[in-house]
Amino acid sequence: MDVEVDRLSSLPDKLIYKILSYVDIVYSIRLSVLSSRLRFIWTSMPNLNFGTREVYRSSPYPEFVNNVLSGRNNKIDVSSVSLNLACGDTESSVKRTLEYAFSHNVQQLTIDGLSYILNCKFPLSLFSSKSLKHLTITSTTIDGLSYSSWDLPALTTLHLQFVKLFNCSSMLTTCHNLKNLTLERCEVFERESCNGFSIINSRLLNLTLKKVEWHVEFLLVDTPQLKNLIFVDTPQWEHSYILNQRSIRDMSGGLTISARELTYLRIKGSFFFKLSFEGFVEKVDLCISSPHRTDVHKICDLFQCLHSVKSLALSWEIVELLSASVEVISHQPSPFASLKSLKVYPSKSIKKYSFRILEDCLLKSLEIDPTGQLDQLYQLKQEQAAMEINLSTEVKNYLLDGSPNATFTVVSHEETRAIKVTKGTQRLMSELREHLKKIEANIENRRADVEQKKTLDDSSPGDFKMKVWGWGGGEKIFVTLQNVKELLNKVLASKRVEMQACFYRLCAEAETVVNKIIDDMKTDCDVKRSILSGYFNEFTSS
Repeated sequence: MDVEVDRLSSLPDKLIYKILSYVDIVYSIRLSVLSSRLRFIWTSMPNLNFGTREVYRSSPYPEFVNNVLSGRNNKIDVSSVSLNLACGDTESSVKRTLEYAFSHNVQQLTIDGLSYILNCKFPLSLFSSKSLKHLTITSTTIDGLSYSSWDLPALTTLHLQFVKLFNCSSMLTTCHNLKNLTLERCEVFERESCNGFSIINSRLLNLTLKKVEWHVEFLLVDTPQLKNLIFVDTPQWEHSYILNQRSIRDMSGGLTISARELTYLRIKGSFFFKLSFEGFVEKVDLCISSPHRTDVHKICDLFQCLHSVKSLALSWEIVELLSASVEVISHQPSPFASLKSLKVYPSKSIKKYSFRILEDCLLKSLEIDPTGQLDQLYQLKQEQAAMEINLSTEVKNYLLDGSPNATFTVVSHEETRAIKVTKGTQRLMSELREHLKKIEANIENRRADVEQKKTLDDSSPGDFKMKVWGWGGGEKIFVTLQNVKELLNKVLASKRVEMQACFYRLCAEAETVVNKIIDDMKTDCDVKRSILSGYFNEFTSS
């Protein structure tokens, strides 16, 4: 075998494990043909990724998982497990996999259950582990009353995404060491006798509630040690597309927060909602893009609860509402006695979807150039008027009289755009770097397939369909780099030099990966040429 083909074998075990953690375990098994050293590498893998059901062609998914666990070195602990479940999987097969992971001291578990669409319920009773610290569950349904609760005393991080939660308030209470909780695009239901959802946990530090559908009448957050709370409501435009979608604004009881040690509170949404706060908080960011005229009393009541805040950021739309409601605030004392910083910023300067399309399309080739679209926004009369943000005397007195030494900053639309372009560009570069890592792992694993198909018996006509990029994802590399180059001219000036240096390093990494792709294509072509030659020799000899 060409030594150049088997560069993976020369790497330390820990580095090999790191590379293979980005891909499915099936590719690690295929590496066994490359060298004697890699023959049993899969039996000692600490990270077991069973995330891609489509790759298991020789046997059903549960059978393959069971075969891997049976052939694995039982003396080696498991660091992480990733499963992709469907309704066709039996509870016994899932239980067998989880029992193996828990008995081998797994610390991180990711479960993607496609039963969200098929309306299957995930059994909480399967969870019993003294070692599990990080748990991510995606696309499933959980009913806290259908099964006995889980037993996860070491759990510190729980991330639920696209999960339907029925009667799960008590489930969160039993996680006594939970530090980080994220509910993202979940649907929350509770039985009629309760009619509300409660997050009660004495040790929770970080809570993120992002675009959750609340099919309840109130939400209670009672977390005495909570440090950071981020609440993002479902955008207004999503409500117009999805029937019967409920946001927190639809809850009669609203949101009640009891957190005595809160450091940071961020609330973002189209509309204001009923909100009660009990405790102290140092930094608050309220970003409401479309507050209603009747919301002014709710906002003033909230300000009274935030009397201890030191750093306050408000969307310009809230300030506009206060300016239009002078009769409400003119006779009220300033609610902030400890304020050190007040910032006002516009919330509608840029749409996030402008960056999403940059992952697949060249910025220059788009029918509607996102950057051009953003530039046009500033030509609109209402935007030009909003750029000159001037607080009326009444609003300024209301916000700052209690803290006359507080600094007051107005962020322009142009600066807001630059901030969001900067964040979007940083995200594009970060995602490309992860993409490059996955490509490198795929290159090493693909070589195993090439080695397996060096004979006529192992080959099929489909193996000779040539794809220039295909599995390598080279097109995405060039599209992303081109778009990042264009966007670097629009990022914050204070970040431009640093980000350009990061971009140059990313280009060097991309060039290395692309060269590996090209080398691998050459090897692939040589192998196919040899196999085809064998075919023709076989034809002529007969």
